[in-house]
Amino acid sequence: MQPERRYPRVKAEVRAQLTTVDEPEKPVHVEIHEISLGGCLISGAYPMGAGRVFFLNARFPTGKAVFVVTSRYEYVFNGKYYTGFAFDEDGPHPQPLLDYIESNIRENSLWSGYKSQTCA
Repeated sequence: MQPERRYPRVKAEVRAQLTTVDEPEKPVHVEIHEISLGGCLISGAYPMGAGRVFFLNARFPTGKAVFVVTSRYEYVFNGKYYTGFAFDEDGPHPQPLLDYIESNIRENSLWSGYKSQTCA
């Protein structure tokens, strides 16, 4: 059984870079495969490890956005490392993220596990 999610997820093909707080000069290139207002699923060539904090610099079609993220889980599939991240910011979401989700929600939404806040 999948956990309930606060936000619907959207399939994505967004290139990004991850950097650690202690080594921001050493970016790791990754690809975002799923994204929501609460976090994302990325793939890369290296394990990230659960519970670590990173900066995620994403390049959306409408602009760049930088997030503080915490890795929550990780698995390997077909030789790639997949890591689930939660966004750590409490403030407003960056406009490029909102634009990307809005333009892709109808065609690429992954509603599995989503529980609307407005549904009874």
